[in-house]
Amino acid sequence: MAREPELQCYCGPRQTLAVTEEGGLRQWRCRRCGGRRFLLADFRRWREQGGAQQLAVGLPAAATEYHETPSSRLCQSCGLIMARYRVASDLAFHIDRCAPCQSVWLDGCEWEILASQQWLAQLDEIMSDRWQKRLQQSEADARREQTLRVRFGDAEYERLREISRWLAQQAKRREMLAFLNAEPSAGAERLR
Repeated sequence: MAREPELQCYCGPRQTLAVTEEGGLRQWRCRRCGGRRFLLADFRRWREQGGAQQLAVGLPAAATEYHETPSSRLCQSCGLIMARYRVASDLAFHIDRCAPCQSVWLDGCEWEILASQQWLAQLDEIMSDRWQKRLQQSEADARREQTLRVRFGDAEYERLREISRWLAQQAKRREMLAFLNAEPSAGAERLR
């Protein structure tokens, strides 16, 4: 049998990853930081065999002290830059994936966080363009809403949302919007 390649962890020099098989999933783990690397083919097979559903993991206390590495990583196997995928707006970490090697890297606690939220079963979806675009759009919408709330105030913003929802239900909404957008003519002003 071929010997497993010795892979280095990102947490420090000469910190090697140990090959383990936890819960039926072959992976490389760092004893120091808890980071883990696995191949997508192995993960998908594990997931299809019910591994993600059988996982009952609570969030470890260290997860609340989690610190994301701000920069991209190089793959431990091939040395190419790994793609980074956001999971959710309220989670401050990324899933790192090497497309050529089809491997994934999760920092310490990320596996447990994903498991506790039942997101391990959706790992492929999280790394899809559709998920990433939906997340970006959601964040852009939240920023826009916050800007408008600051500009108009909470009460006025909520009233505008009510009007917007009402207009969306009207058959003649385009005409109504045109009426609202029209500059009042001088004659109309005199009639008031």
